[in-house]
Amino acid sequence: MLYPYVKQSAFVYLFCIIPFSISGIIYACMVLYIYTFSNYISCVQIVCFQIKKKILLFCRRYHSQVVKPEIEIEHLMI
Repeated sequence: MLYPYVKQSAFVYLFCIIPFSISGIIYACMVLYIYTFSNYISCVQIVCFQIKKKILLFCRRYHSQVVKPEIEIEHLMI
């Protein structure tokens, strides 16, 4: 009875958690979709989380490199 669960978990780890690239995770979800719909949903959540994390990271970098220096320049000019 435990074997299908272990097999399912192995697929989640192999195809969802180990690949870090978004394309790898999306491909993994397509593979998991063949197995179970619930795994596909959880995988989509992982993909969304990864995308959100990357966007937030990009925004923070952009803010620290572009927005803050401009503010500092304005302060220096006053």
